[in-house]
Amino acid sequence: MLLFAHSYVVQSLRKGNPGGASLHLTTFVNGEDVTDQLDLPALFSSLPATLEHEYTQLLTAASAAIVFDAITTKTPAIVHAPGPNGLPGGYPLRADKRGLEVVLPPGLTLEQAILINEDGMRFDGIERIDSDGTVYFAEKNMAILKETLGYECKRMPLSEVEDRAKELHAKYQEFARKHQS
Repeated sequence: MLLFAHSYVVQSLRKGNPGGASLHLTTFVNGEDVTDQLDLPALFSSLPATLEHEYTQLLTAASAAIVFDAITTKTPAIVHAPGPNGLPGGYPLRADKRGLEVVLPPGLTLEQAILINEDGMRFDGIERIDSDGTVYFAEKNMAILKETLGYECKRMPLSEVEDRAKELHAKYQEFARKHQS
């Protein structure tokens, strides 16, 4: 199975659908593409029972361990991981001692895979990420943070991540103190 999707999609699948964001799924059985035989809505609707929040955290940790194992041993693997080579979103990867390489199914280009993931990040409130790593946040999402926490950040260069995280944490702590029972 090769899945191209932003983390928004994975979190939405806990509710039984991809939440409106784009994704690309190719499924192979014995080397044959059987994707067109799948009833994706039925498959997705069966996932909430198995994708509890704690389970997805374990899945993330296990995925990281598999990637680490593949790049540090002689056991290559096809894995799924976010952000290979700075790309947005999640991709199937060939992981081995040489590093990570995106695995593309027939009919899907890397450019199309990137567009799928960029669509997904907009659902998470990220308008775009520049090549230097500067993140631009969606007005709609930032308006919620401004109204709720008094926090506003329209763009965030990488050099500001730590300070912004501290600021957001402080704003949340202040909010939590005000709303404790």
